[in-house]
Amino acid sequence: MPIVAEDAETLALIHAECFLGQQIWSKDSFEDFFTSNNSWGRVLGWLVVQGEQHFGFILARRIVQECEILTFAVKPDFQGKGIGRLLLRRLLEEMEIPIFLEVATDNLAAISLYESEGFEVLTVRRNYYEAEPGEARKDAYLMRCRK
Repeated sequence: MPIVAEDAETLALIHAECFLGQQIWSKDSFEDFFTSNNSWGRVLGWLVVQGEQHFGFILARRIVQECEILTFAVKPDFQGKGIGRLLLRRLLEEMEIPIFLEVATDNLAAISLYESEGFEVLTVRRNYYEAEPGEARKDAYLMRCRK
C-alpha cells in the first residue's frame, strides 16, 4: 500500500529493527519527508502489510528527472522471501527515470538484489555511513538504474 505521513511511526519501528547498531531514523525524520515543503521533491513509497503485520517498505523521492531511494527495509524475519524484490520492482515500474541509491559496500544481499534488477555501481563514497562509537565509518556504493 502507498506510504502516507501517518505511517511515520511504523516506518521508524521497522527501520530500527532492520538497522540495529546503525543510524536509525526517527518518527520525526520520516514525518519531515511528508510535511516539509522544500527541496525534498515528491516523496513516494510502499509498505507491505498483511492484516496488522508490517513486513517492510521502500521510500524514495523524485526530484525533476531523477529518483533517489531514501531508505529501504524488510524486517529480518522476512528477508529472502521476495518482499524486497516486490518493493523494488514496484518503484521501478512507477519511475520511468534514472533511480539512484547508496548501499553499504558490505551489504552483499542488497547489492545482489540491486544488480539483479539492473542497478550498476557508479562510484564508492568513502566513510559514508555513521558507525557506532569506536567503529570505523562504512563505505557506500552509489548505484544507478537507468530507465
